[in-house]
Amino acid sequence: MLRSSPPVLSGLARTGPCSAADLGREVGLDRTTVTRRADRLERAGLVERRPDPADGRATLLALTDDGRTVIAATRQRLATGIEHALAAWPEADARDFARLLRRFVDEGPFAAGHDRPSRAVRAAGPVRAVRADGSTSWPRGGSSRRVRCRGRRFSPSCARP
Repeated sequence: MLRSSPPVLSGLARTGPCSAADLGREVGLDRTTVTRRADRLERAGLVERRPDPADGRATLLALTDDGRTVIAATRQRLATGIEHALAAWPEADARDFARLLRRFVDEGPFAAGHDRPSRAVRAAGPVRAVRADGSTSWPRGGSSRRVRCRGRRFSPSCARP
């Protein structure tokens, strides 16, 4: 699978055929980025373009059979990795984690029908990384990205203690 393709493939697996703009809103990418990634995925035989039956001028992106196979294999690898990681956990902890993760997926910020984070929030990226032990650190390499926050320019690197 192409390195930058998981959001596009996974989004299409969730939504079914849709426009690049709709898929972009689903996965938090801009339409032109989705289009570039879809071009590469189409050349790889994982995505196809179809005419939109509701609008003859529009095109829909859709997974091919090979695309669905790649998504199924990726999801299986992910599930196996999670099962392996949780094998050492006490059973009650693993059950609690699974319950809370399901709740996050169903009700969290990326649940169907939930408002997506604003473009400024997505552009800022993570401000702090949270380690397994609960401590935090700043992302490596720093960030020169600046976003507007309440009318002021803000850079995550300025907010460091």
